[in-house]
Amino acid sequence: MHFRPPIMRHIARIACLTALLAAALQGCARLGPRIEPISLPSGAPTVKDVLTDLAESQGALQGFSARGTLVLKPPDSDAVKLLSHSDVDFQPPASLYVAGRKYAHTAFRLYCQGSRFLVVMPLDQQYFYREAGEALQYYGPDASPADIAREMFLPEAWKSVSPRLSRISAFDRDSRRLEMEVFRDDVPPTLKRRLLLEGPPWVIVESRLYDRDGQVLAVTRKQDYRLHGGVRLPTELQTDFPLSNAWMRFEMGRVQVNEPMAPELFDVSGRLSEARQKGYAEVESY
Repeated sequence: MHFRPPIMRHIARIACLTALLAAALQGCARLGPRIEPISLPSGAPTVKDVLTDLAESQGALQGFSARGTLVLKPPDSDAVKLLSHSDVDFQPPASLYVAGRKYAHTAFRLYCQGSRFLVVMPLDQQYFYREAGEALQYYGPDASPADIAREMFLPEAWKSVSPRLSRISAFDRDSRRLEMEVFRDDVPPTLKRRLLLEGPPWVIVESRLYDRDGQVLAVTRKQDYRLHGGVRLPTELQTDFPLSNAWMRFEMGRVQVNEPMAPELFDVSGRLSEARQKGYAEVESY
């Protein structure tokens, strides 16, 4: 029988414990930080319950077309534009078409694919264009159409939001409302979004987007949810960009959900060529 001196057994035990501790620390590093939960009243849903509802609702929406009233307050302008016969077509994740109309006149047409967008103003025979990578961002001095569309219709890919970086911070059983916080995977974590929701099934009533310094970048309010073909959609939406002094409100009337959409609705290149062929002048603001 091989005899191991006591000192050797002690060293071997320390080495084993050290290896186990290192493995545990590596596991924590891979997982990243975790947000500590807050004590809530009985009956409160779990973060996973809420995220599942949001992801299922988002997954059921392949796109929508709506006609209604569009109200715009552009950056660096005190003028508010009321367009009462406007069309909005949206296809996830970031394809957007908007025709802003007042009675029989089309004030502008917006074509957006991702961060690339074109605004055509037929009455003025002008257009405003931004290539992918050039788009203005909501954390800068202006807000682009892509930013507005993202905040209004698809603020997060809810299926990918980690419960580890989210928590329910308040819950009221009587009003069926809760507040949820979503954090960035920073060290330490920084608050990315604070949500007010109603349910179940849980839907967003208000969303506040923050930068890493805690400034509010965007505030979106949604109300009067209705069921369209199994998909819950708000009929009134407004997004404010406080740093840009800009906002947009859309009140939906007629809505069609998950219907086929014409590809040319989001054809930025085709509509840009068309505007240039017509001799429209390119401008630096819209």
